[in-house]
Amino acid sequence: MESQIGKLYFVRCGDNPNYFKTCRVVRNLMTGNLQTQLSNPVYGEPPDGIPEMPPLMRQRLQSCNNSLPYTK
Repeated sequence: MESQIGKLYFVRCGDNPNYFKTCRVVRNLMTGNLQTQLSNPVYGEPPDGIPEMPPLMRQRLQSCNNSLPYTK
């Protein structure tokens, strides 16, 4: 997963496949974990050259976002 930092993907919206979101993989500087940054939904076809994010990869990355316990 380390090699994914800075890469851009697209994800189709589950409720309407005519919309997509762009997804960027970044490292959280506070925790050191990988996290995803999603754009707002965009109507149309994804731009050429941006690959679709595999569902398993998205699931793993987004589960990392919530893996730390809440601390004050």
